[in-house]
Amino acid sequence: MKTSTRQTIGYLAAYFMLGAVIASLGPTLPGLAANTGIAIASIGIVFSARSLGYLFGSLLGGALYDRLRGNDVLAAAALLSALALWTIPLIAVFVVLATVLFLIGFFQGATDVGCNMQLSRVHGSRVGPYLNAMFFLAGVGSFLTPLLIGALTLEQGYRLLAIALLPVAVWQLFTPSPAIEKHDHGNGDSAPLGILLLFAFLAFIYIGTEVSYGGWIFTYFQASDLGDEAAGYRLNSLFYLAITFGRLLAIPLAARFAARRILWIYISGAVFGVMLMLLLPAQTWSIWAGTAILGLSIAAIFPTTFSYVGKITKFSGRQTGTVWAIGSAGAMLVPWVIGKVMGGIAPLGMMGILLVLWLAAFGLFWGLTRASRACTKAG
Repeated sequence: MKTSTRQTIGYLAAYFMLGAVIASLGPTLPGLAANTGIAIASIGIVFSARSLGYLFGSLLGGALYDRLRGNDVLAAAALLSALALWTIPLIAVFVVLATVLFLIGFFQGATDVGCNMQLSRVHGSRVGPYLNAMFFLAGVGSFLTPLLIGALTLEQGYRLLAIALLPVAVWQLFTPSPAIEKHDHGNGDSAPLGILLLFAFLAFIYIGTEVSYGGWIFTYFQASDLGDEAAGYRLNSLFYLAITFGRLLAIPLAARFAARRILWIYISGAVFGVMLMLLLPAQTWSIWAGTAILGLSIAAIFPTTFSYVGKITKFSGRQTGTVWAIGSAGAMLVPWVIGKVMGGIAPLGMMGILLVLWLAAFGLFWGLTRASRACTKAG
């Protein structure tokens, strides 16, 4: 087997497990709350703990991938994640649970940055289809996990995730790492910094939405009396199924249409899906339709934007880590705010927050397109 093929398989497998691990928290919130004796309105802080870890893992991981053998870093992250996941069902103290989830977030943040960086190093300018495939597999992992957890006990679900990470770690240990790229960012050009920040805050909205919606939709559905528990699990999986299908659909779309045009459609779809659920909150069909539309719309925003920006400027590991860190801040802050609003005001506040975020995404992407044109003309 070619070295590049072995490397690609390893990064795709690691990203599949990344999606599975991320999706595991939302459906297990009631069980974790029962284990620790914490109310549902307060248990949402574990999202912030995990996302804070994700932020630091992204920053440190980005720096490590510029200095160390990347596959060793990925292997260590997989092994440590497996150990932490194994302990979660045993935890009865809330502070300990939050700490362990912080560590899981740290290891997964390093994994996220690493897979994207390493895959880009292997395939260079041809990385687009591989990025979409990688994000597609993360969606498969995210889709399957709520169904799996719904059929198992809390302990069985987390233990299975831990065991599944072990072959990923072994594969990375015995696969050569791609060469580390050298970057020169001392030319004083301000355009790449503007692009970096605009892309990062779009990541803030995208990652914040995916983590928040995937984590809170089960609770929102129950609190709004829109269906029973079994329907809530199916709705949670529908969101990830829509993301998975959207990433698969993005592959032929990217081959036929310009990334800029596709991104405008994606952002418009996200706004429409959230508005549908906000304006028709008592209609069961609207939550199912809105969930599907939102999932389809946000599915490929990140890899498409990454590919769009990558044609204009190249990010180092540290810069990529910065983007992921700001995105992780979205995954930390947005679920926390939504949890407070749902518990203290009304469940529908979740949709209001998401609508504001996606209207802001219009302005950010408009700014990104202008900055990209300016950078291209300057080059």
